Amino acid sequence: MISSDESHTSDERKKRKMAKSPEKVRNQDEKYDKILEILGNLTQEIRELKMEQRKVKSGQKEIKDEIGKIKRENENIKKENAELKNEVKTTNEKIDILEREKRRNNVVIQGIKINTSN
Repeated sequence: MISSDESHTSDERKKRKMAKSPEKVRNQDEKYDKILEILGNLTQEIRELKMEQRKVKSGQKEIKDEIGKIKRENENIKKENAELKNEVKTTNEKIDILEREKRRNNVVIQGIKINTSN
């Protein structure tokens, strides 16, 4: 059990805690105001960071799209290059055939007399 003296001291402590001077109240109010100001600043910074993040995300999407476009163009160029290489190969083969035929038709025979009086 609590004695009446203990109860009395406990009540006094509670009263002292509850009774705050105007200066203490002002100090607490100033602290709360500072906290609210800091929270407001943090909220603004978070908004700015989110906006910046959206811009970066948008930029990344544009870059990703551009990379996709370049990859498609690169594939088309590779196909065209392969076709041109094949065409060059075919053309070189035809040139080789024509040069062989030309050499065959340019046979020179010496020592035989040709009669041109007919």
